[in-house]
Amino acid sequence: MKVAEVREEAERFAAQLRNRMNAEPQVDPMSLFEHVYAQPTPQLVEQREQVRAELAAQAEAGNDEEAR
Repeated sequence: MKVAEVREEAERFAAQLRNRMNAEPQVDPMSLFEHVYAQPTPQLVEQREQVRAELAAQAEAGNDEEAR
């Protein structure tokens, strides 16, 4: 009896672990620019602002789509 209980518990644990490992992580695209250099280069600052503007435009476009 005890062996079957432990086996079931181990299988539940393994299934939960597999599900967590296979889940898509939610990553903030702006985190790409963190911890690159101690002092960001002008190019990095420019790229960061381009990505920020693109994300804002996508969010605005998404909001426009939802409003329709």
